[in-house]
Amino acid sequence: MVTTFPEYVIERVTERPPTALGVVAGSTPVVAFGDMFKATVATLGLNSSKGEFLNRDGSWLSEGERRLATLKSLSATEGVPLTQTQASQVVEECVTYFQADHNPYWLWFKPLNVLLEDAETQTSYSAGTACHLDLVQWATDPVWSGLGRSIQEQLIRQDKNFLVSQLRNGHIRTVLLNGKAVVDQAPRLGVSWSEQRKVTLAGKGCVISVGDAAGVRFIGWSTNLQSSFGVSNEFKSELARLIARELHA
Repeated sequence: MVTTFPEYVIERVTERPPTALGVVAGSTPVVAFGDMFKATVATLGLNSSKGEFLNRDGSWLSEGERRLATLKSLSATEGVPLTQTQASQVVEECVTYFQADHNPYWLWFKPLNVLLEDAETQTSYSAGTACHLDLVQWATDPVWSGLGRSIQEQLIRQDKNFLVSQLRNGHIRTVLLNGKAVVDQAPRLGVSWSEQRKVTLAGKGCVISVGDAAGVRFIGWSTNLQSSFGVSNEFKSELARLIARELHA
């Protein structure tokens, strides 16, 4: 049985990326990691890792390792619009991403999932009460930092409106922004930062940003938990306590 998803999500999935923008060829747009329709809290990044589709040597993940739909797994052809059934399958594999038998990329997501728990959000990825969203829904090769600024801008301009629609149409009331790069882009989503302050967590400087947009609370931090040098467990614990205070203020 094919699950029925909102039309705006299906329309986004059927779009193909403009050429020459570094999108992983043969991949599909990642509209969410986890249940975007059920979640009340979302973490937010720039775009998904190419490791969601590819091995380190650039080959495709095997069928037993595959995490998300590809044109090959859908028996689809590049340049040919996806059918309603194929598009629904793409969304289904995003929504069920964190199910234990789906090989989620926990090496990357675990720090954020621990943060959700330690910050007393009462949510988690695996429970379906939290999800991860991205400003750009395509995985790229090279990675984001290796793309030219003009290419980054084109991808953001194309995809940001879908993210705004997700926040307007879902149940998400809190968004946690992981790293300065995505915090800096938040005003393009309509976020007004009411407070941005420097703090020291476990001896490491960090900027905390707090704001709102359309009834959603946004809390961001300048230190990317996965890629910043010197991010200790103590830092993560202190950040979680700070977020908890903001959420319950």
